[in-house]
Amino acid sequence: MCWLRIRRKFFNYSIINAHAQREDKSDTKKDVFYDGLRNLYDACHKCDVKLIIGDLNAQIGKEATYYPTIGKEAYHQESNKNGKRLIHLAASKNMVIGSYIRIYTR
Repeated sequence: MCWLRIRRKFFNYSIINAHAQREDKSDTKKDVFYDGLRNLYDACHKCDVKLIIGDLNAQIGKEATYYPTIGKEAYHQESNKNGKRLIHLAASKNMVIGSYIRIYTR
């Protein structure tokens, strides 16, 4: 994990770049990672625009209970365990999860 703070005239950015454990790793390692991510997020200045980027190895599904955090558009039908961890972190910090779909042309 790394953290970059960009100071601007009207508002500042805190960007956290993180790469999570894969789905097949132990829950203990995942707990340590998400505790560290939560602590790093909390260490960011309160008024900054905060972005978490990177590969969080999370599949976000279309479960209706998570709509306030993920919206109604998702690529997967069901969230995996890493996806649920990410959703719970985002919900606890009033964040929303967004992603992009890679489009390749030949």
